[in-house]
Amino acid sequence: MCELWPFAMAMQQAQRGRRFAVLENGMLATVPWNAENSDMVMLAEGAKVPFIVKSDERGAHDQDTIMAVELVGDCYVHGIMNNELAQDDSLEWQELIVR
Repeated sequence: MCELWPFAMAMQQAQRGRRFAVLENGMLATVPWNAENSDMVMLAEGAKVPFIVKSDERGAHDQDTIMAVELVGDCYVHGIMNNELAQDDSLEWQELIVR
């Protein structure tokens, strides 16, 4: 246990204000403490990390308009931090308004 102590302390500091989550697709993540089950993971083109966003009730949600979201914070999702998902041709890119 003694040799793990420095790692444990560094991990606690890095994860302050975050919690562990399992996404719908089974991926493991750490998200802001105030993230909720209905929130979404967003990949922003050019960003270094993914973000957690929640649907903004004030925004329109039909297919003819741009969806509005509220930024909750950045997150870590194991398996997509090196832009792996951005290379996936099955992804649908969507324009969003972030409030």
